Amino acid sequence: MCGIAGVVSRYADRERFSEGLSKISYRGPDETGIFESAFGDMKIFLGVNRLSIIDIEGGRQPVFSEDKKVIAVFNGEIYNFLELREKLKQKHVFVSRSDSEIIPHLWEDYSEDMLDKLDGMFAIALYDREKEVLFLARDPFGEKPLYYSFGPDFFAFSSEPKVLFDITSLSPEPDFRALQDYLFFGFIPAPSSAFSGIKKLPAGYFLILDIKRWSLDVKRYFYIKKLERIDMGFALELLEYEFRQSVKRRLIADVPLGIFLSGGVDSSSVVAVASEFTKPKTFSISFSESSYDESEFSREVADFFGTEHTEFKMEQKDMLSVIPEIFDKLDEPFADSSILPTFILSKLTRTKVKVALSGDGGDELFGGYPTYISHIPAEIFRYILPQSFIEFLNSLSGFIPASFEYFSFDFKVKRFLSGLYYDLPQRHYFWMRYFSPEEINFIIRYGATERYFFSSVLKDFYDESIIFDFFSRPMYLDVKIYLQDDILFKTDRASSFCSLEVRTPFLTKNIANIVFSLDFFQKVRPFYTLDGLKFLLRRIMKGKLPNKILKRKKQGFAVPISFWILEHKNIFYEKILNLGRYLRKFGVLSGEYERFISKEFEDHIQKRENNSRKIYAIFSLSYWFERWIKV
Repeated sequence: MCGIAGVVSRYADRERFSEGLSKISYRGPDETGIFESAFGDMKIFLGVNRLSIIDIEGGRQPVFSEDKKVIAVFNGEIYNFLELREKLKQKHVFVSRSDSEIIPHLWEDYSEDMLDKLDGMFAIALYDREKEVLFLARDPFGEKPLYYSFGPDFFAFSSEPKVLFDITSLSPEPDFRALQDYLFFGFIPAPSSAFSGIKKLPAGYFLILDIKRWSLDVKRYFYIKKLERIDMGFALELLEYEFRQSVKRRLIADVPLGIFLSGGVDSSSVVAVASEFTKPKTFSISFSESSYDESEFSREVADFFGTEHTEFKMEQKDMLSVIPEIFDKLDEPFADSSILPTFILSKLTRTKVKVALSGDGGDELFGGYPTYISHIPAEIFRYILPQSFIEFLNSLSGFIPASFEYFSFDFKVKRFLSGLYYDLPQRHYFWMRYFSPEEINFIIRYGATERYFFSSVLKDFYDESIIFDFFSRPMYLDVKIYLQDDILFKTDRASSFCSLEVRTPFLTKNIANIVFSLDFFQKVRPFYTLDGLKFLLRRIMKGKLPNKILKRKKQGFAVPISFWILEHKNIFYEKILNLGRYLRKFGVLSGEYERFISKEFEDHIQKRENNSRKIYAIFSLSYWFERWIKV
């Protein structure tokens, strides 16, 4: 893991560039490297903060081609670099053992087609002096972040947006359309960012800046493919082989390595396969609130495989203590409160290892969320029940007593009924929402007549998903939206703030292609047994995991934020009122805001409704305004 940045501008300055790069020094505290050049009156800087993992002494960056005409900086890991290196050695001379050195040589031989050859997580930036182009690329699933800004007289990029304010003339201005998306999703989906004038390069994309013509070309290079003529037996064999190879490759490091272990099927599967090659160190979090705690299961898996296990118990005081530390660095609002334990787990893990493997991506690829199954009855009810009756049921659900337990009965019933109006893509994310489109219009009114409905990214990715069977489409949406901009964003930020690299064995192109080549009812068996979700993964892990773990229901890595709000209501209420003041100064505050948000907060405090997701989302947004926006 590293932090990278670069700028092309006649006004670029080495001192300012160094200062900007230092803002993400936690991503790579081991060493800093800067390349400086010029084209005409344009100055060019590429920089990297390196976390040394492979070839600790010799793997310095930036890296160069033999003739110094190609220069690259790189964040991530290329897991098949040894195989690629052997092929490249026929034409090229290597001066290190690092994976980063293959990048300029791959560019020389294959140009942008090099991306098809990579198995890894990466954000790559490369300058070709001969062609006078700057090339940026992001890995297929979005494990490594990459932001950029393009103007009439500058182009700049970085691993995090905060750097761009130091290395360009940009000032932090909010993108209110993106913030409306945030209130719906709880995160900001690519290609938008929270800041006006800054974009995310989406997962599976590259861009080329032609410096001579001053033109920018952004293209997609990765699509999940549907393989032809693949039956269940062959798919299971392929998946078992690919997963085993993926774990094995991700164990390559010249530093100590561990595994995040929740005790769920995903992380336990990573531990099971890793144990074939090494005796892993495992790390987990526990909670005093029983409905959120998985430590019983993580300990069972650790004992079963004889790992060196470390557990950290998280209390309210721990949560409160890390909020300022996280939010001070977090330069986009983020409503997924599980970033708090992920940060604490990363911090604990970093005291013993420098690299950790995780089970991220298992739910999205193998069908681990109950919402995937819920679309089946939803489709049936939608067509057999009149809308008036659905509205009647929805009104009755308000009488179900609110529970503050994790994924409670009332939460599931109310969410299910509330989404029955909508077509599949809108329904899927309406179930996952923080605020409904109607509620968002009670908070931000962007433009005199514009009202928020649903983000356009839903339609764009749903249109792509029609090559897959109907009930597999929500899984595809989650891989492209939720996985990229919530799960992987959370893991990247929480771990990078602690200078820890996290690797995800489930996220390979081959595994994705195999899984999406099968129909939904081959991946998920909704009427089978308790292990109907993630049916494929449970099949390939049968006999390798304890039966109790193999048949576990999905729990999720959540925190008891609903209880914490009750205990610290003044802190949270102050923040949600402050948001109204910030929005008013920009002229986008809805006249309904104060009445609406006060009622939501009061309903939570009086335990009439569990509104913790909404309150925390507003809390995070208010903190972001306070930290980053000058008003």
